[in-house]
Amino acid sequence: MHDVIVVGGGPAGATCARHAAQAGLDVLMLESQTYPRDKPCGGALSPRILDIIDFDISPVVDRVLSTAVIHSPSGRKVVCRRDDVAGQMVKRAKFDHFLAERAREAGVAVVENMTAVAVEQVRGGVRVLSPGDSFKGKILVGADGVNGIVAREIDVRWGWPDEEVAFCIVGTVHLDSDDIEWVMSVPGEPEVVAMDLYFGIQQRGYGWVFPKRDELSIGIGCRMDLIGDIRSEWGAFTERIREEKGIHLDFLRKDSFRVPVGRTGSRFTGRRTLLVGDAAGLVSPVTGEGVYYAIYSGRIAAEVIAEAARRKSPLYLKEYDVKIKQKIIPELETAEFMADVLFRSERNSEIVCEIASEDTTMRNLMIDFVTGSRPPGKMRISITKRLFTRHPLKTVRLGLNV
Repeated sequence: MHDVIVVGGGPAGATCARHAAQAGLDVLMLESQTYPRDKPCGGALSPRILDIIDFDISPVVDRVLSTAVIHSPSGRKVVCRRDDVAGQMVKRAKFDHFLAERAREAGVAVVENMTAVAVEQVRGGVRVLSPGDSFKGKILVGADGVNGIVAREIDVRWGWPDEEVAFCIVGTVHLDSDDIEWVMSVPGEPEVVAMDLYFGIQQRGYGWVFPKRDELSIGIGCRMDLIGDIRSEWGAFTERIREEKGIHLDFLRKDSFRVPVGRTGSRFTGRRTLLVGDAAGLVSPVTGEGVYYAIYSGRIAAEVIAEAARRKSPLYLKEYDVKIKQKIIPELETAEFMADVLFRSERNSEIVCEIASEDTTMRNLMIDFVTGSRPPGKMRISITKRLFTRHPLKTVRLGLNV
């Protein structure tokens, strides 16, 4: 019987598995596909990733960006730059494989192409069932994403209400590195490469163009209860990008996927089981970026598991609920408030962009906002203080309350 079984080999699962193995535990990680595998995702990582990851990820970073061009619903462009803020652009196939290899180096037994289909409670542990095989462990970690089975099997969550999950479409276009630098340069500053964010594309969502080394990630996403005709909106958005960038979009891949963006619930544990990352709903309601919270929750889970093993007390796993509610949930609740202000209407998005175009401090806060470089709680204080003191009339139009 293994000490820990981790179902899912993405950033949350690989991080949790690695740290648990480093604590001296016997860890098995089950990955449903074979590395390197495609993972539909924009691939933009929060700068705060570097604060919680304890090894060099530069080998799998395609670009480092400190500039974003925000496109308002009316077409206004706001260039936001912070030279002290660096967002990492990655291809998830390479990034996830890199994290899995670090887990393997730490002693984790990684089993690829093994899909978990059910979980059973057994004496002194759990059994994970897969087609043609089964695995027993003392503790189970559900890192199997928004569509995973672990949360359902332990009766924590049976599905996601439409208002708590976003639907996204993303496409990948190959371009030479020099062409990407030309296409994604800031107007008037050809040496500066930026990401593009488009507000007003959809209700409670946005569009993006993220430059990698030799690819563009182009996508749109919105909350599912407000989805409308997303296929038509995708077609209109890609046509807009063709015209603005002056390029032919020959997509290598097009994928759709779901991202949890709402309230996460009050439980992240079941009997001998913990949920991490997307499986726990730990994703920014503003940007849909979840890799930071995946890695952070994976580390917290590993610490709790190691202490539970030391105490020989599975009941200690409930401490994970406490730590997530202390360290992550307040951030997500604040981010949800900020998302409501920004995405409440096209008018709100337009007002926010107008303020940012006029106010250097707000532009700096905007880059922190879209990159997730500062905790949302601190961002809320800074933004509301600036709005009420410098832009009181527009703040009233936003419907913003302290």
